[in-house]
Order: sequence, then C-alpha cells, then structure tokens
Amino acid sequence: MNLWRKRPSFVLVVAVLGLAPRPALSADMAVKIPAPPPGPVSNWTGCYLGLEGGGAWGRSKQTDGDAEDVGSIFFSQTIVDTGVNGGLIGGTAGCNYQTTNVVWSIEGDLSWANLRGQANVSPPFTTTFVAGAKVDWLSTVRGRIGYATGPALLYVTAGVAFAGIKATEPFDPGIIVPGPLPDVRKDRTGWTAGAGVEWQLPDPHWSVKAEYLYVGFGSAFYVFEPIDLNRNVSLHENIVRAGLNLHFK
Repeated sequence: MNLWRKRPSFVLVVAVLGLAPRPALSADMAVKIPAPPPGPVSNWTGCYLGLEGGGAWGRSKQTDGDAEDVGSIFFSQTIVDTGVNGGLIGGTAGCNYQTTNVVWSIEGDLSWANLRGQANVSPPFTTTFVAGAKVDWLSTVRGRIGYATGPALLYVTAGVAFAGIKATEPFDPGIIVPGPLPDVRKDRTGWTAGAGVEWQLPDPHWSVKAEYLYVGFGSAFYVFEPIDLNRNVSLHENIVRAGLNLHFK
C-alpha cells in the first residue's frame, strides 16, 4: 500500500527529469544542421559586344642599327629609353561557352590609342636631339578561361597583339636636316597576357569587367628618311581598363 501511495511522487520526478534541458544533446543537434546551399551560378554561354577603355604605361627603347657602325662604339648602343603612356578606348567582341563553373572564351578588341613618349638622346650621342615612340591603335585576339562563382567570372587570358607604332626622331632644326625627321610607322605583331574579373548585372544580358593586360612587341627595324638613319625600336605596355558588355543569349 505504501508503494502505491508514493507512486505519484515517483512519476512526477521522472516527468520533470524528462523535461529538463539537455545541453549536450542540443549541441549535437546544432552541429548536424545542414549548411545552406550555395547561391546560383550565372550562365555565361553566348556571344557579346561591348565597349572598353582605360590607360596604359610602358617603355620604348631605341638602339643604333646602322650596319656600317659594326665594330664601333655606337652599334646597338641605346640612344633613348623613354616611357610611353596614355589612354585608349574601343570595342570588344567575343563568345563564351560554359561547362559547370568553367567558362571558355575567345575575345577580340580594337582600340584607338594615344600613347606617347620621348626624351633627349643619351650620351655619347648628341643630347640636344630628341627621340621617342607613339602608338595610335592597338588590338588583341585572345583566349580566356574563367571560373564562374555567383554573378562573378574570374579569368586569365592570353593571345596575340597588334599595334600601329611610330618611331620619332624630332631633331633640332638645322643640325642634320632643316627640321624634324618625319615619323616612321610600322604595323607590328606581338603577344599579350593578363587577368580580370567580369560581373553579371541583375539583367543577365549586361555585364561589367575590369582587366589587366601586358603587351610586348619586341624590337623592330626602322629607317628614317631622307638620311637613312636606322634604329631598332622596342616597345612593351601595361594596360588597365574597364568595359561594359551586352550579351546575346
């Protein structure tokens, strides 16, 4: 009879213990909560047209290239080494193909450029003379490989570069000829490599990008008329630019 009388108290104790918080169990349950799924990846497949523009800085070096100077102190000696800087603006066209998060692309661009640089000639040449280089257009054709994450596309790029490069020899009037020598222009081919990021806007037909490119054109042989003054002219440039693209999907 005494056990039956105590049973309500025993049941009450068990119930209270069952309702008591269990920190260890709560912690275990918190650890097992799955992480939220990653955000959707943008679709980049398709072709596009765009506008781009920015700035460039680089260097051009002229060395003496007269064949008759072989064996003299002047042959292949640096005449001038100067910065060639300025701005450029133009258009872009390309196509993307996306496989999961990887995006493969081919892209081309053509820019009007205003890159200039000149300096006084180095000794032992006559230091009152001035020489330099100009770039009035620049184009690249490149492959791109990128990784898409959310609305962003991170990419590296490399390919071939083309440019209209002028060598300048604006001599002081009356020293060798009565006035500056005419600029000598050559359309040259080089290489380019770089990296960038492109960001898809809320309207997926539009994106913005920012990129860096290095372009190198090696050295080329220039002949200044009317006195057959020969120069080897090298050029390389660093380009930072932004762009806006319209995608056709």
